[in-house]
Amino acid sequence: MMGAMLVMIAGLSYAFHMFAIIPMVVIAALGLFIRHRYAYSRETWRRRTGVFVGGYSLVAAALVWVYFPWKPMAFVLLLLILGLLVANQQFYLFLAAERGKFFALAAIPFHLLYFFSSGVAFLIEFVRFRVGRLFDSAGGRARPAERARAKAAVR
Repeated sequence: MMGAMLVMIAGLSYAFHMFAIIPMVVIAALGLFIRHRYAYSRETWRRRTGVFVGGYSLVAAALVWVYFPWKPMAFVLLLLILGLLVANQQFYLFLAAERGKFFALAAIPFHLLYFFSSGVAFLIEFVRFRVGRLFDSAGGRARPAERARAKAAVR
């Protein structure tokens, strides 16, 4: 699955003429393989791979900055993400103190994914609630006030 995702990212990078991303995908795959396979057998390898992955992260962030589409909505999205990072800086400092700086940096994308998935879940439930209210009033089913009275009568 991970290999398919890496191939897809590289293919899209080629299709959209973002050629600098392709070597970064290859380096990421190598870095993840090396860190997973060899990093924990010796402390020096763990330190070296940590520096490698950290340097890779900085280069990848620089490439995102270069290829970022500077349109108004994309800029607003970037500002929202930076706002989330600033608002949660104490959490990231806690992670850095407990597990190290690289762990805290690695947790940021997953934390942002958590916020994104929470927002999508909220939107789905909001739409379901609104659509449900629309059908409740139009379809002849009991309205919330009537449901509350029915529950009170049962007690």
